[in-house]
Amino acid sequence: MNGYVLNIGRYMFVFNIKDVILSALVSLMLTWVIMSFIRLRRMIKALPAMTAKLFEARDVIERCHKLFPIEVIEYRGTTFKRGMWVKITLSNNKTFIGSFVGVNTQNMVCVITQKNIIAQELRAIEDLVPAEQA
Repeated sequence: MNGYVLNIGRYMFVFNIKDVILSALVSLMLTWVIMSFIRLRRMIKALPAMTAKLFEARDVIERCHKLFPIEVIEYRGTTFKRGMWVKITLSNNKTFIGSFVGVNTQNMVCVITQKNIIAQELRAIEDLVPAEQA
């Protein structure tokens, strides 16, 4: 007999090397398909949470626009408009680069960066310049 013999109870199976390699390849492909299906299901389950975060960020930005309704400010001779990229340096020497949102009636400036929303009083700002000049 050429190949491997497997006895299961009263049955006897004979496998050659081709059968062993073929069964290993089929099991590998089946494992890959199952793992891909599991990953796809996880991504589909996570989709509502990701879209909720996106809508939440939009809501926060809309609220910032409502809280800081003045779109144009002149600071040390430079005019800043909503949507401009600015570099803001605070009195504690922290520097942020972001999008200018606006000013409110209490002389607070709002800037949205990639990770933060900065709302600071004008008197606490050391420097406010357009990001191109930074």
